[in-house]
Amino acid sequence: MTTEVIGLSDVGRIGRIWAGLANGSDEPYFLSWGWIEHWIGSLPDRDSVSLVVVLKNAEPVAAFFIGRSRVVRHNILTGRGLFLNASGNPVVDSLCLEYNGILGGESLSCPEFTGILESLQWKWDEFFFPALDRSAMPGTCMDSINPSCRLIVERDVPSYYVDLEMVRQSEDFNSLLSKSTRQNVVRSYKAYQQKGPVVLECASTLDRALEIYDELVVLHQKAWRARGEPGAFASDFFEGFHRGLLRKRFDSGEMQLAKVSAGDEVIGCLYNFVYKGKVFFYQSGINYTSNKVRPGFVSLIEAIKYNAALGHSVFDFLGGAVDYKKSLGTHSNRLTWVKLQKRHMRYAVENRLREIKHLLERKAGEA
Repeated sequence: MTTEVIGLSDVGRIGRIWAGLANGSDEPYFLSWGWIEHWIGSLPDRDSVSLVVVLKNAEPVAAFFIGRSRVVRHNILTGRGLFLNASGNPVVDSLCLEYNGILGGESLSCPEFTGILESLQWKWDEFFFPALDRSAMPGTCMDSINPSCRLIVERDVPSYYVDLEMVRQSEDFNSLLSKSTRQNVVRSYKAYQQKGPVVLECASTLDRALEIYDELVVLHQKAWRARGEPGAFASDFFEGFHRGLLRKRFDSGEMQLAKVSAGDEVIGCLYNFVYKGKVFFYQSGINYTSNKVRPGFVSLIEAIKYNAALGHSVFDFLGGAVDYKKSLGTHSNRLTWVKLQKRHMRYAVENRLREIKHLLERKAGEA
């Protein structure tokens, strides 16, 4: 087994390799060529990211991107960082890649991947693996990748999803919900139906999709600013990336912009990815008007029923232990943010100080 490193200037070759490996695989939308190609084109520093291709008998069997960046913490602690399918630039990585992994990773064993990491040409102090799908390589073997390094789990969250076949088999989606959630949903629908039928409109043209996208951004920013937070679309890079992605990929059927309304009142707007029979709920703009209704629940339930009717297999809420995701989901996966850290003294001191801080915070909370 050998590896080849390809710079991002050769996008045509990268696309052919990536498309060949994706043919017949079950990669998530965040590893689709549509997303990857646009991500490559949006990088402000393309020289700091490369494609690593794994070869067996001179044929590509797996591939992943490596970003390289100087990591600075506490203004004094610096190190060389490598990033799996990410850039290491916080602005770019705010795109929130999820279900991260290796394209074609099912062809690799844990020892083989460990060997690949050890053979990489770049020196590093920390290796970051954001949002790993724990059911796919390398998420399935992170604990055994490199015993000479310290493995730190920075975050581990459920990714709730709805099995849409269960929705199709049920007479009413509400029957899949808990009693308390069902009561909230029924009460919300009754309140909205006084204004008119609850309907979902899914954009059928790019122009209409962009109109719904604009409305979503306004609602999203309004809600987050009311909480004292900037909101995802406050970032010019984030907003521009998704507007560009929508323009490039809408006609491929990968983008779903939906608006849910009751009469003249907008309940919410949803931005989903649709790929290989799976729907990934990515962002929303919800019209919060009263504590007596749950506009987010109503918007998502309409989208779930809509996609079940289209024959899709999964409606995935993506990562986060958020109440509404747990309440509406029928199953869950796990996503983990992990880093491998060389056993340098500066990191040992940092980790010990962090442990002491957490201990003191825990004691203060118990007092």
